[in-house]
Amino acid sequence: MAARAESSPLGTDHAAAVLGRARDPRYRAARLRFEVAEKIARLLIGYRQRHGLTQAQVASTLGMRESAVSRLESGEHVPNFATLARIAEGCEVDVVLDFAPRSLARTAGSRRGTAVSA
Repeated sequence: MAARAESSPLGTDHAAAVLGRARDPRYRAARLRFEVAEKIARLLIGYRQRHGLTQAQVASTLGMRESAVSRLESGEHVPNFATLARIAEGCEVDVVLDFAPRSLARTAGSRRGTAVSA
């Protein structure tokens, strides 16, 4: 007897759904965009926590509103280069932008499009 693919309660095979989304260029673009936002959020949160700072203190250091820091830390807002430069200057870190051939990124198991160090 052939093995049945696992499906969600809605009946869609999860693997098929993932493959379908992966083929959609709009989905890939959105995923890459939010992957960058999430990396920046994690780095900013980590920096703030390592230094024992509140969002308000980081906002003051960076010359922005606390709500802007909160948006960045939510991982749903992709900052522009001017904001990245402001973060780098205020936090005394470097922003590292790296491009890798897609074939290398896929074989490495992740999409390396942007790297930001804090």
